[in-house]
Amino acid sequence: MVSIPTGSLQMGSMHRDDEQPIHRVNINAFKMSEAKVNWAQYQPCVDAGVCPNASDQAWGKGERPGNQCQLQ
Repeated sequence: MVSIPTGSLQMGSMHRDDEQPIHRVNINAFKMSEAKVNWAQYQPCVDAGVCPNASDQAWGKGERPGNQCQLQ
């Protein structure tokens, strides 16, 4: 795990209508994994009914990393 510090940033753009208005975003400190979650780590979340069961696209699961861990 790595620590992400408290901070803020300006989000948005004056050059694109779909990115207005420019506004300040504040972020609280949090910890984040340095590596992607693999299928074996994700499966307990699926089993608990919290995360959607995603397809491994025939690659196999186990210790393989996957894009299944994106919240929707």
